[in-house]
Amino acid sequence: MARPPRPMTPWCPWLALGLLLAADAVAQTPKRSFLFNDAHVHLTNYVQEGCDIRHLLHVMGDKVGRATLFGIPLQQQWSYRVSGDAAPTYYLQTDALLYYYSFTDAFIANAYLSLPKEQRARFEPMITGFNPTDMYAADHIRRVLTVYPGVFSGIGEFTIHKEFVSSKVAGEVASLTDPALDRVLDFAGEVGLVVLLHNDLDAPFAEEGSVRAWERAQRTPAASP
Repeated sequence: MARPPRPMTPWCPWLALGLLLAADAVAQTPKRSFLFNDAHVHLTNYVQEGCDIRHLLHVMGDKVGRATLFGIPLQQQWSYRVSGDAAPTYYLQTDALLYYYSFTDAFIANAYLSLPKEQRARFEPMITGFNPTDMYAADHIRRVLTVYPGVFSGIGEFTIHKEFVSSKVAGEVASLTDPALDRVLDFAGEVGLVVLLHNDLDAPFAEEGSVRAWERAQRTPAASP
């Protein structure tokens, strides 16, 4: 018989206060004439490298008012057995697996906190460094909020199904019907975090009349612990 999930640590009032302070910072964003806001900004790539956050501000300039801020939750493994001295920087450059990289959340938080208050108001940092098939994923999110109170506005962008990527991720296949995802969404609703996820419609180069990969994944029950 499967053991019931361990209940999460109760939500602390001071963490809720931190979220309110973050919302207040957003409200104090200087009123300027921007063209749009950007809801999809990865500060890092699949080997956890990227531009400096101050350079990103320079690129935003007077055109982009506010932007989400998140890393890539997956790290591309550099397997010497697969590619030798050729270090891959993208998931299509090697057959080696991808794995979840939790330190990306700390990297994003520290980059955000390195800015003065006025510049921070132009960003909405997001939590991505968790495995959406792991029942402990919600605990990771709670832990990040505890360590960095008042920093993060939401969760994502994280992947449920992505063409060419999902088949390379080590471990279980993510699914919209996984109880681990339910736990993440329930926690997000409890504490008031926006959620941004990636879920492609189909598998690449699917054969005519074949059952789509994401449909098969949704019908596959999650393994019991």
